[in-house]
Amino acid sequence: TIPDQAEEAEEGINWKNFGRVIGATLIASAIFYSICIYSFSTIIKWTEFIKMPIPALAVLKDINIYLSFAMLFIAILGPLGPMNSLFSATSRIILAMGRKKQLPYVFSKLDKRGTPRAANILLAVLTISGPFLGYRMLLPLTEVAGLAFILPCTMVTAACLKFRYDYPELERPYKVPGGKIGIWLGVIIGVILCALLIVPMSPVALDLKEWIILGGWLIFGSILYIISRREKVESR
Repeated sequence: TIPDQAEEAEEGINWKNFGRVIGATLIASAIFYSICIYSFSTIIKWTEFIKMPIPALAVLKDINIYLSFAMLFIAILGPLGPMNSLFSATSRIILAMGRKKQLPYVFSKLDKRGTPRAANILLAVLTISGPFLGYRMLLPLTEVAGLAFILPCTMVTAACLKFRYDYPELERPYKVPGGKIGIWLGVIIGVILCALLIVPMSPVALDLKEWIILGGWLIFGSILYIISRREKVESR
C-alpha cells in the first residue's frame, strides 16, 4: 500500500530511502509472522493444532483464559490498521484508473483537499456493507480479494520489468535490490501465488462460490469499463 500512496509524498523526498522502507517492512513482517506461526504451532501437538478453528486463540485459552481475551481484543483492533491503509491505497488505484479512462470520469477527480472523493465514497459503502454479509459470505470474498490483490501486484512488477528492457536509459531514483534479477523474482513469486489460487489441484484453489463471486466482479468491472469508453468517445 505504500507505493500506491506515493503521490501524496512531500516534494524532495528521498526515493532511495522510500524504497528501503518498503523492503524493510516486508522483511520485518515476514520474520514476525514466521515467529508467530512457529511459536503457536509448537505449543501443542500439530495433530491437535490443525483441528482448531482459530488455533492461536484456542492455544492461548488452554494456557490462560486471560491471554485468550487479550488476543481476542488484539484480533479485533489489529485489522483496523491494514484496512485503513488498504482503503487509502485502493482509492488511489481507482483514481489512477479513472485518469487512464479505464473507469468513469468521476473517479479521476480530486476534491479541494486532494483526495479522490468518488473513490472514497464507493469504498466506504462497500466497507460498511461488508460486515453485514455474514461469515459465510465474507470468507469467500476474502479469498477472491486475495487474488484481486496479488494479480495487479504481479502485473505491475511485470510492467516494471518490461520498462527496464524497453527504456533502460530512463532516470530511476530508486534502484530495485538485485536489479532485473530482483524484479524477475517478484514476477515469478507473483505468478506462483496466483497459480495456487487458480489451479484446481491446489489446496487453496478457489471453489465454485468464489469463482461465481469473481465472475460477478469481472462483469461489474466490465460495465464500468464500457461506460468509461463511451465517455472517452463522447469527449472527443
